[in-house]
Amino acid sequence: GDEEDDGGGGGGEREQYAGMLDCARKLVAAGGLGSLFLGLGATLVRDIPASVAYFYVYAALKGAWAAKGGQAAILAAGGFAGIANWLVCIPPDTVKTKLQTAPEGRYSNYFEVWSDVLRSAGFLGLYAGIVPVLIRAFPANAACFYGMEAAKTALAAVGL
Repeated sequence: GDEEDDGGGGGGEREQYAGMLDCARKLVAAGGLGSLFLGLGATLVRDIPASVAYFYVYAALKGAWAAKGGQAAILAAGGFAGIANWLVCIPPDTVKTKLQTAPEGRYSNYFEVWSDVLRSAGFLGLYAGIVPVLIRAFPANAACFYGMEAAKTALAAVGL
């Protein structure tokens, strides 16, 4: 708990927690049980619509392209599904991260963070960091769905 942090994080910084359980114990002691779930609502606001976009776009594009595209259709559908996911996900993710990392008492609710971002950085502020995310999203999700489809095919071949 109170040893020097030798992880290269700025020299002389103290570790705040001795581990995961120590962190949970200190959070509950300081802010009650609810402190363990800070940002859960914001995470759900981010993940539910993003997941709908992700799987809907994949299924729709795969269905439209599968007959003529084969494996390339799976890769393309997966890549575009990843892009759709992040286009939906980035604004609430930006807000969630600001809410979770803000000093205690900075914001009273999720919507206050939205207002703050829009006021200080405009609509595009909700999309901070989108370019590298989208560059990564296409190949990563193309590979993910390709692997999933390959696994489904392999499992079906052995009767599973």
